[in-house]
Amino acid sequence: RAALRSRMPLCLSGDPGPRGIEEFRNQAVPVSLSCNLVHAEGGTHKGSRRSKERKRGIGSPKGFINALSSVPALTILGNPMLTANAFEKLPQGYSKVQSKLDGYKFYVPDFWLLSKTSGNEAAYENPLDFQQNLFISISGSTRFSKISEMGSPQEVAQDVEKKILKEFMSTRIGVRRNSEIVSAIPREGKDGTMYYDINVRVQSFASRNQLAVTAEEMEKGMEKEFDRTYITSIGVANNRVYDLRLQTGTDALKSSKGTFDTITTSFEVSEVKCPTMDSCKANGAKIVKKLPENNPPAF
Repeated sequence: RAALRSRMPLCLSGDPGPRGIEEFRNQAVPVSLSCNLVHAEGGTHKGSRRSKERKRGIGSPKGFINALSSVPALTILGNPMLTANAFEKLPQGYSKVQSKLDGYKFYVPDFWLLSKTSGNEAAYENPLDFQQNLFISISGSTRFSKISEMGSPQEVAQDVEKKILKEFMSTRIGVRRNSEIVSAIPREGKDGTMYYDINVRVQSFASRNQLAVTAEEMEKGMEKEFDRTYITSIGVANNRVYDLRLQTGTDALKSSKGTFDTITTSFEVSEVKCPTMDSCKANGAKIVKKLPENNPPAF
């Protein structure tokens, strides 16, 4: 066992010591650090590489913390969109999704899967419940600089309700959709930014008697297709509107309330230096509009 242990590499910049390793293991998610492989040898010799690293503080717990502080964000294995800050304590069982380019972040359960066919900025789904999923959508440039300029929470909730019903428009005969705004409340983020958390319930009914002649006959054959609740958290930054929408079956809303509360309250938007082409130019960024003339055509 001692021989095997002496050959085991530590993927850390130096040996953090027992305390440093324990802190590293207590991270909410596994992370990967690029580093030199250092073998855990029994002792150090004067003038050896290990001894020199000790003098520079690399092989000490302090050196380990310094190495972590030089990496602002660590990419989680298997998913480049998930990031974990070395000093941000995440809720147990959650990972952080962050886009510094678009200016948003939120927490998502570890076991939720990234959806690559959604077409949204970021989308995840619960593999244990096909009705539970979430996605982020970002509008184009608007005239809004803060969410209060969009209206009151109730006014924005009415727009959200209309948008959801529009997505469910159908040409089928004998289909009816009922919706209601369950709640629309403002929420203040950690940095003072205001958000609107909106809860909309939608029920869909379809008739088995699509060829019925009268409305009464059509109504008799009505059956419920689904009963879902949509929780939308809305924020404004960079003159754009950010929507984080969660979906769940209404029957599972009570049991999943803690999960959804963690996700919505973790949703934050922030200003970025270069949200549009014009702002990029203002910050001195060089934007290439066309290829150089000496380049051959692609086709």
